Amino acid sequence: MAKGKNTVATVTELAAPVAAECGVRLWDVRFEKEGAGWYLRIVIDKDGGVNIDD
Repeated sequence: MAKGKNTVATVTELAAPVAAECGVRLWDVRFEKEGAGWYLRIVIDKDGGVNIDD
């Protein structure tokens, strides 16, 4: 579990300024084991919602 927490902290630190520069909010970062694999999920949001161009 420590691996996941460290990964989330690192990704959050790297992604937050990029998200802000792109005009979106970093809503959630998760690193979860599902079955045999690990999945990194980064969720963003902005006023009016996000679309494929964001």
